[in-house]
Amino acid sequence: MTSTAITHGLANFLQRITPVDYVPYTYEFKESREDFRVEEERNEDFIPPILSEVSDYSSSTLKESRIILIEAIGATGKTELTKHISNKLKCPIFDLGKTNVVAGNSLTGLLSKRLNRKDHYTFLDNIAEGRSTLLIDALDEGYMKTNHQGFMDFLDDILSLENIAKCPIIMLGRYNAIELAAAYLYDKDIKFVTLQIEPFTLQQAREFIDTTVKNKAKLRYATIYRDTRDYLLDTIGGFFKDQASIRNKMSERFIGYAPVLLSIAAFFDENVNYQIVLEELKEAKTKSVSLIVDILSRILERDRLEKVFPNLVNGLIAYRDPEFQKQVYDNIYTREEQCARILYTIMGYPFPELSIKDTAFLTAYDEQIQTWILEHPFMGKQSFGNIVFESYALAVLVTDDKYKTVAMEYMRKKGVSYMFAYIYKEIHGFERLEKQVLPYIYSSLLELNTKTSFYSLNISRSMFSDEQGILCDFEFVGSDEGLETYSGTVLYSQDDVINLGAKLEGLNVDVPLTVAVTTKKIDINSPTYIKCAKFLIGAEELILHKKEAESNIMIECDSIDVLQTYEQYVQVINMSDDSAIMRLVSSQRPDYPFYEYWTDKSEKMSVLSPENVHKYVKLRSIILQFRSHSKNELAKHKEKINFVLGGNELGKKVIHALIVHGVIFESGHLYKINSSVMDTVLGISYDGVRNFEVTPQIINFLDLIN
Repeated sequence: MTSTAITHGLANFLQRITPVDYVPYTYEFKESREDFRVEEERNEDFIPPILSEVSDYSSSTLKESRIILIEAIGATGKTELTKHISNKLKCPIFDLGKTNVVAGNSLTGLLSKRLNRKDHYTFLDNIAEGRSTLLIDALDEGYMKTNHQGFMDFLDDILSLENIAKCPIIMLGRYNAIELAAAYLYDKDIKFVTLQIEPFTLQQAREFIDTTVKNKAKLRYATIYRDTRDYLLDTIGGFFKDQASIRNKMSERFIGYAPVLLSIAAFFDENVNYQIVLEELKEAKTKSVSLIVDILSRILERDRLEKVFPNLVNGLIAYRDPEFQKQVYDNIYTREEQCARILYTIMGYPFPELSIKDTAFLTAYDEQIQTWILEHPFMGKQSFGNIVFESYALAVLVTDDKYKTVAMEYMRKKGVSYMFAYIYKEIHGFERLEKQVLPYIYSSLLELNTKTSFYSLNISRSMFSDEQGILCDFEFVGSDEGLETYSGTVLYSQDDVINLGAKLEGLNVDVPLTVAVTTKKIDINSPTYIKCAKFLIGAEELILHKKEAESNIMIECDSIDVLQTYEQYVQVINMSDDSAIMRLVSSQRPDYPFYEYWTDKSEKMSVLSPENVHKYVKLRSIILQFRSHSKNELAKHKEKINFVLGGNELGKKVIHALIVHGVIFESGHLYKINSSVMDTVLGISYDGVRNFEVTPQIINFLDLIN
């Protein structure tokens, strides 16, 4: 979203999409299913969100658009918004998360199956004439159920309804699927607008908490309740937005999302002595994410000490010796056990045996706790109550040797939310991250990315050694000063394969390991640079996106292996107009279909003299160490440049020449690149260096190094 984004209240939005002759959906279904329905129940606690226009993914204004796209990260209230619109306007929801097939005839075919012939044609006529609409939810889930062409065919199917701007069709989904839909609509010259759901304002947050807290103590002790509520919100205040700051785009957004407010509401339902709560919060002086973690810890501790022990455990150990009672107190219904029991219940797995060596006690305890856990404050209907509870439980368990295997399995199947990275960091820190966790931290931070505010991930071999394997530094760098930089180390073995998931964006990797892309569908956004020993491709589709004008996707490695994992060859789908969006550099030409993206670096360097080849390789290695440090700056720690690449005479000479000519300069503990000087002295951009370009200026520069 840009700084001049136009915002809309929900009432105005609904008025825009309902013309004076609007016809609600009143037809009978031949069969009723979850994938195509009208929401009958109204949520009286629903808090209307603010919707802001995303100009980068819009071809028109809200007033003139034939299609409205609504993008949102997970658990931002998209489902409740969809249900509210359906209930308010009496229009149907086509839920792609609930349907089996997503393809060219999915929507029109469904309408003919679910409606009587007369109603079917009447409804289609009303859509075409701008008197009726429908909601298409979960575009992202639909996208994952099919291949790229199937998704495009589905969008064609929607346009075949021939609706007009008088009554737009609304489609909702997450960022990537919305971006693909926007690109498709651009190509079709369709007038459309993309809106995004904004975090709640401070006033909305108060209303949300007040309507969600059910304990009547909030009425009996209304003054101290409000004081405690406001203290909580004021403590996290920097994360909440008023409408003015929404327009000015602040980076830290997540506290304004519903799941966080749900956890605060649950906290108020569980802790009704608000005076004591307020005093403890003031004494602890916790801030932002740490406050959320503190609230969740309190919920768990209260369930343990005020619910499970007095109502269940104490009766089982009443006549046991003090030593056994202490053993039970120290080891039963801990934070880890509570989180694990919820996770194992959701996954349908039997819970592993606890460390108490007393069969009679464990049998009695297990029988009762299995029923109790279904009512746990973190528990929803066969799922976690919200993504904050989920993220907390996963962050706790993924480093626990006893439970980490099931936690990892859950994350592989369901993924993680934007809250996971923040909560994990608060609990464990990033100083030494376990290698299996890094991809999920990356995926979590990508959840909050927009076109103008995003994180990049840098991974490179550390200058420090580790006898157990290859120690690598990682760094998450924000696109603007408002996004905090996170850094740490991760240890790999020589045989490890780095697989960072189904979406690569803002990625810079330079490691002597194998990097793999093996999920069925991979989205790669430029700029992405991967330098590794081996690059392993086992996907069915690689979808390439150009996020920045002067950037591309560069894979540089010793070998590229293309696996025939699926029935067809890997498809490469370029979503940009740039045929040179991806470059593959290796010693051998890769197999179909990747040879057309292959660059023979020896051919590019053939214009260099033998002595200049070594200088060029060192020069290129030095420049490619630099990463985005803050907006529009490329920087690197001086110590790492000098130690790793200046460790021999040639390296020292090249670094010295770059400093003397002003291409790089010292700034505190960093070296920084002066891009304009590099363009003048070397006649090349940073991306040109990546692509092994050799200019006359570079040859002159290398000739001067003796």
